[in-house]
Amino acid sequence: MYASSSDIINVASSDIVPNINDDDVNACIDALDLDGVDQNRRDYLKSTSSCDVSACPGSGKTTLVIAKLLILTRKWSSRTRGICVLSHTNVAKDEIRKRFGTLDNRLNFDERPHFVGTIHSFIIKYLATPYLLSIGYKPKVIDESIATIMRKKYMGIRNLRLAEYFLESKHRTFDQIRLESTDRDEPFGTKLLGIAGNDTKTYINIRRAFRKSLDEGYFTPDDMLLFGSKYIELHPEVASLIRDRFPFIIIDEMQDTDEQQNEILSLLFPQNDKSICLQRLGDSNQALFATGKMVRLASHSISLSNSFRFDESIANLANRFAVSPVLPNGLVGRRKVPEQLLTIHNEFIVFDGKNISQVLPEFAKLVSRGFDQNEIEKYPVAAVGARRYGDDLGKEHDKPKYISDYLPDNLQLENDKIDMNDDFDSSIIRARLKIAENADFSVGLNQIASDFMRIIANDLSPELRTTPHMSKFRQFIHLFNSPENDDAAKVRELLFALLNPRKSLSASKTKTLCDDIQNMIVSKLQILGVSTHPYVDNFFQKLPETFSMIDFSTPLPNLRNKDCFIFDDIQIQLGTIHSVKGETHLATLLLDTFDHTSFVKSLLPWFVGDICNATGRQSDKQIARMKQCYVAMTRPTHLLAVAAPYSSLGKTVQETRQSIDKLHAIGWQILTIGSDLRS
Repeated sequence: MYASSSDIINVASSDIVPNINDDDVNACIDALDLDGVDQNRRDYLKSTSSCDVSACPGSGKTTLVIAKLLILTRKWSSRTRGICVLSHTNVAKDEIRKRFGTLDNRLNFDERPHFVGTIHSFIIKYLATPYLLSIGYKPKVIDESIATIMRKKYMGIRNLRLAEYFLESKHRTFDQIRLESTDRDEPFGTKLLGIAGNDTKTYINIRRAFRKSLDEGYFTPDDMLLFGSKYIELHPEVASLIRDRFPFIIIDEMQDTDEQQNEILSLLFPQNDKSICLQRLGDSNQALFATGKMVRLASHSISLSNSFRFDESIANLANRFAVSPVLPNGLVGRRKVPEQLLTIHNEFIVFDGKNISQVLPEFAKLVSRGFDQNEIEKYPVAAVGARRYGDDLGKEHDKPKYISDYLPDNLQLENDKIDMNDDFDSSIIRARLKIAENADFSVGLNQIASDFMRIIANDLSPELRTTPHMSKFRQFIHLFNSPENDDAAKVRELLFALLNPRKSLSASKTKTLCDDIQNMIVSKLQILGVSTHPYVDNFFQKLPETFSMIDFSTPLPNLRNKDCFIFDDIQIQLGTIHSVKGETHLATLLLDTFDHTSFVKSLLPWFVGDICNATGRQSDKQIARMKQCYVAMTRPTHLLAVAAPYSSLGKTVQETRQSIDKLHAIGWQILTIGSDLRS
């Protein structure tokens, strides 16, 4: 049920939570110079009672949270009880802290009494760690990849190989193993992954390795959720103490909360508890990351249905893919279109299989013709799809199956042009040279990653090496994945800056980048206990000083890889739909991919306007595709495009033509590449 302003009743959760009046809201709006603050947004800013906020893409949800925090902290008086702001990712947490920190230096969210962080970090700090310390564990590292590496190490080479052979025969992997219980005798229940009983050698050996890793302080984030749940189960009074500590709670992106997280949050902060104010924000139509039973926002909520990101043309096309209707009257686009951009139309690109490599260049041409350089520099241009690659990547398969199928074939170097040694300096030069000559960024990234993984392999035993089917760069980055920090993203960003062959680097800039990369890598290796090995020391002994020895100022061919495609100076970022959730683009191209069926074909009734929203007859797979499509189509500010082969629009030429006519009728401009060759 849609909530109007008369439905929102402010009930002070305690004497600590301040009342908020119109003057407070107006002062905040003036301080932040906010536009478009309608009645529903004012209702949320004034509310001090528990409520849900259903916020459509581009509705300014983060800005609204910042505004709410500004109002609250200006009136907050307690030094011992505070506001708890929970998000799903470190990126969201950092964005809130960064934007809030620019408002007033006195409003510090890094110290008591407030808390701003991820759900995982909150549970780790206030539940899991206290409990683990009380039963004799001392958490040293909370990291998925490192904990798995150490558990493989504690297995021993022989036992690990036997276990992996058995798991592989049952179509399982060691990395899939999770603690299911805090019971040291049956940490995986009565059967490991449902295939190995607790009296088998496989179960016993893996149990021993997991015990050892816990005793040594190596935990995964999921382990911490498990021990956090156990703490509440054994000591339910802890939940009451936490509610007293944090009487006002804001949870962002609530739709992505999984079942285990929601269970813990429900115990800590019950919705019907009048002693607290619980405000949850999100959009169930964008629930891409939740696992298990999806946590829905209450139907009775404040609805923010108007988006400042895009105009009405994009809103009308995307609205059909909202699983739950956007209340009260569907998705609304409020971005004003400048007169010079009125000629830009949302494009549906239809192509034949022989011309699939022309899709990205044609999209780049649309962007180049439609926007000037100032517009292009404001937001990225992106092409996204449901599947990036699969196990059969590099083998013959029908296209398009993956995002990578849209890329032109890359040239591969037969031999290195320069004789290199195993050091960081040589590795960087070799990587940049390969990027320049192959017109492929991924070749350089994989080169430096391969060099480094080979170096540490000299010291790491086989059980510490990462999954072989992953690319070298993904193996390398995998070592840095952690819910507690953005190390993986930072290392990736540093390497991109260092390897970019289109830029010349000064000595000082080169040194700064190399020092930062070295510090992050060595810090991670210290945890693995291999940073003092002479091979690692030698690798970093010689650092690059400058790249003047190679002329990177000459024009280069188009860079193309899984992450970026450049055509006519238009840089198109490539990624999965999941990877761009929360992003804003100037233009977005949704690429058709294949997973049991064509992505576009499975949603064709919605694309052509025959169906709007979920009808109750869709499978879970189709609902998931609708959400992905909704997320993808609500990224752009100006230009939305979709690319699909003729075959995805109909079984016959006649059916395809009918689909094209329907697409045009509901607002799509049709761009054809090649002709439908079917008889």
